[in-house]
Amino acid sequence: MTERLPAQLEAELRGLRADLPQVSSSQLIRHARAAALLISWCRRALAQGHLVTTAAALRTTLGLRRAELETLRIPVDLLDLFPRWRAGSRDAFQPPRRRASLVPAASTIPLGPVRVVLAPAAGAAALMLPLLRGLAARLDRDAPITVMVDPGKTANELRRIVEQVLGNSRRIRFEVGRAATMFARDHALAGRGPTGDPLLLIPRGFRPDRGKEDVALDEHAAPRALGGAVQRAPCLDPAVSRAG
Repeated sequence: MTERLPAQLEAELRGLRADLPQVSSSQLIRHARAAALLISWCRRALAQGHLVTTAAALRTTLGLRRAELETLRIPVDLLDLFPRWRAGSRDAFQPPRRRASLVPAASTIPLGPVRVVLAPAAGAAALMLPLLRGLAARLDRDAPITVMVDPGKTANELRRIVEQVLGNSRRIRFEVGRAATMFARDHALAGRGPTGDPLLLIPRGFRPDRGKEDVALDEHAAPRALGGAVQRAPCLDPAVSRAG
């Protein structure tokens, strides 16, 4: 029996081929391997050296321009803050105006609504039941708990188990939305804007070695689950979402 890829994957592959250089398959693979090696080199260079030093070396050695640096996952928006980066100099650095600040944490501040992000594929589902049981027992009775879970069978099974063990409590609700990581600190930090409005500080992106930067949280489901629209900001400002 002959099996075929899903139609969406086949369409994506045809679209990729149309965007690739019109060279032989063997040349295309060699170019792809070279690009992968170069991206890997960029990651190591950024880990061991400064952004300006790395970008200047790429420009001097390979003659790369700004758009090409961006293709290699060099954060060019940050690079623009160093006017003399092409000469390998950090002089005249121009930091952007700070538009957000972190909220200080303190045990004296009462807890309001609690939001938990769970990625079942990472194996955290087994930890969620005792966590929810502990939260429900220790938090004020009027503090609602929202759990955002990845879509799939695991989410439905977890919801069913929670209802069996903890009862059909109105204070615990589930929202479905994909996330890039299971670690809560990677998703968002509590902050405030210049006028004191509550903000969620969102990381720039995840796993650029896969060819694109993933958003920290699902841009459509996160507002429903967390109470604010997700938006990524440029330059050094983390992305912010207004949390009600």
